[in-house]
Amino acid sequence: MRRIVSALLFGLTLSVWHITHSTSADKIVFACFPDGQRHSDICMINSDGSDLRRLTEIPESKHWPAWSPDKKTIAFGNANKLWLMDTDGNNLRVLKEEFSFNLRLAWSPDGRKIAYGVVFAINIIDIRTKEETLLKLPQNMVRIKEVAWSPDGRQLAFAADADLPTRDIYVVNTDYVLNEEGIGLRQLTQHPGEDRTPAWTPDGKQIAFYSTRNESGGIFLMDADGRNITELTHEGENTPSWSPDGKQMAVHVHPGPPVIGGKGIAQGPLPGKPHIRVMDAEGRNSKFIAVGHSPSWQSTFPGLAVHPNEKLTSTWGQIKSD
Repeated sequence: MRRIVSALLFGLTLSVWHITHSTSADKIVFACFPDGQRHSDICMINSDGSDLRRLTEIPESKHWPAWSPDKKTIAFGNANKLWLMDTDGNNLRVLKEEFSFNLRLAWSPDGRKIAYGVVFAINIIDIRTKEETLLKLPQNMVRIKEVAWSPDGRQLAFAADADLPTRDIYVVNTDYVLNEEGIGLRQLTQHPGEDRTPAWTPDGKQIAFYSTRNESGGIFLMDADGRNITELTHEGENTPSWSPDGKQMAVHVHPGPPVIGGKGIAQGPLPGKPHIRVMDAEGRNSKFIAVGHSPSWQSTFPGLAVHPNEKLTSTWGQIKSD
């Protein structure tokens, strides 16, 4: 009897987990322009464009919002500081002073650390202790602005201007040591144009990125080793962010088409303003959802090999067999 009750409680727990996380998984955070204002705030919206919420109302523009893997915290840059806040906009606090606010942030899959690029290195901050670890890179990597943590936590993808004026995408192991003759550091792209904003698929097998290798720029997809590069879009889409199930992608496009009436945050693209779109993993069925830039959607949950519903089903099957 105890075993049956314990199994039922476990199943109910997983059900609650599924409801909570499936709801948050439908939401995207991004930098928005409330009522057409010039500086950006942080907003949240459903992936279908509904339920738009403004989370911040502090001076100066906010940049590169990023969900924590547990969906409880949002990190972003503002006024040369790195900030954290709860997902309802409350409990606003500074994680780091003297932060270059226009740098994209990358949470570790366990939610304990945040990484971002600096000159010749990637800086990693422990959320709890605020201890910083500098992952030093070769001196030819001048600007490192766009970091993405692999779902298994072992690698960091980033864009760097190693051979000016081009920008390419690299991958480095999180335990990389500069003096070990390049072991653990690999260049994935090499093109005369610009490759940037890498984003791992949730299964870690591929990386989406922005590139100017086509005429107008767009999103490309490659294997995690840099092979099999394919074009997904060609209308200036940038900053890809995967949905948790890997079936969709949020991007931003700049500039937006002319405004078509209305007021508020997301009544239609404003002239010269970037806007957020959601499309499927193949780059099709693109849909406008809001005015803004820098969407953050992806989340990883280490240790969960299968969907919670599948675990619930197997648990109930075990109860019946007992």
